[in-house]
Amino acid sequence: MKAYELTSWLEKKYPSDAAEDWDNVGLLAGDDTNEISHVFLALDLTEETLAEAIEDGADMIITHHPMIFSGIKKINNHSFTGRKILTLIQKGIVYYAMHTNYDVLGMADLSADYTKMHDTTVLSVTEERDGEVQGFGRVGKLSREMTLREYAQLVKESLKLNDVKVYGNLDSMVKCAAVCTGSGKSMIKDVIKAGAD
Repeated sequence: MKAYELTSWLEKKYPSDAAEDWDNVGLLAGDDTNEISHVFLALDLTEETLAEAIEDGADMIITHHPMIFSGIKKINNHSFTGRKILTLIQKGIVYYAMHTNYDVLGMADLSADYTKMHDTTVLSVTEERDGEVQGFGRVGKLSREMTLREYAQLVKESLKLNDVKVYGNLDSMVKCAAVCTGSGKSMIKDVIKAGAD
């Protein structure tokens, strides 16, 4: 398939205009008329990640965090970003990023599902889209009241994590929780307002 066929499908599900104004999502490098057959997914496009994608024979890379956030005045081998852009172009690899648009329209619900919440609502509203409120994070009820220790263990197991850092009294009871992808520190007021434990 052509790269634009995949990106058009992604744009229908997670449109770029749902991203925050400061973000940079969508097709960031390459020719979207290229034929693709091997897509490499990653959180960030580091030089190591790019090398692995090339070794695996990828002809398209999709990351969550965009490699390019602001204007670039020079693209050459003297900068971290310049080297990656040159390599992408030289290897004919199409590069696409889905960041805050995916956080809002996909990752938030997915995170709530993984952390076993139900009756969820948007934690921090960014807009109304197609008659539905959209935004960062989710707040919802747990299937039963449990201790913070039990819920931390549930989160650890659900997300298949080696470690979970927990703040607070591990014996306190939790019935309502909030989840946010990213740092979440800007949403503390929203968490308190929503009544999350």
